[in-house]
Amino acid sequence: MGWSSSGGPKGLGSATNTPSTQADFDKMIELIALMGNFRGGVSEAERDAITGDALFAGLLVYNTTKTRLEVWDGSGWDIVWPTSATGVVACPASGGGGSSPIFWSDLIDVTFPVGMFSSAPIVVVQTVGPAGQVTMNGMVEQITASGCKVRGMRIGSVPSNLFSVQWKATRA
Repeated sequence: MGWSSSGGPKGLGSATNTPSTQADFDKMIELIALMGNFRGGVSEAERDAITGDALFAGLLVYNTTKTRLEVWDGSGWDIVWPTSATGVVACPASGGGGSSPIFWSDLIDVTFPVGMFSSAPIVVVQTVGPAGQVTMNGMVEQITASGCKVRGMRIGSVPSNLFSVQWKATRA
């Protein structure tokens, strides 16, 4: 990608991107394509239309429909990037349990993006409550490749106060 006149890096991933950054990226993609295992940006329909000798284990595509890099493993498409998903779910206004000062919500269903994980990922949760309440990490249960159940936990007033759970799932 090169070096700036001051001796620092320039180009992709550096703090000093230049007008040539896109050209550098395009050239890198062109070189990867020359290696024979990268088809570039294709829609999901175009990806699914790849057959015969053009479809082989190790084939990389950038799925423009789902904005992710995928590889054909010989029997299906696996996600190379991104490797994690995040989200927020609201805890019910009632239900759950506990007594002062610790309260928890009922179990809340979390659904991961379709096809994101082929096995159960690592899931981390954090409870987010109204201003002035102390929040705790929460609990995760019943993790599968398609989702999990989370329980928000907090220290504060009675369970009728709304709060939510932020989650992040990362490929194990």
